[in-house]
Amino acid sequence: MNIWDSTGAKVRKADATVAGKEAHGFVKAVFTHPTTATVYFEGSNDQVTGLTPGVQFLQTTAGLAGATAPSAAGNVVQR
Repeated sequence: MNIWDSTGAKVRKADATVAGKEAHGFVKAVFTHPTTATVYFEGSNDQVTGLTPGVQFLQTTAGLAGATAPSAAGNVVQR
């Protein structure tokens, strides 16, 4: 999740397309706006499935992680 200030703190899915949308934390449950989300800043996310063990990188598709770092011009690489 990316936390940003827009008339108060808000959260959105992080993505690697541009600087400023990097992940600050993660959630363990789906939420919809204007519901309050619980964002975790440390620990393990035991709700993730389908990933291969090892290093994961933030992807350019919002909210997704993958084994390959994004490489297009302007992309952010975040592990």
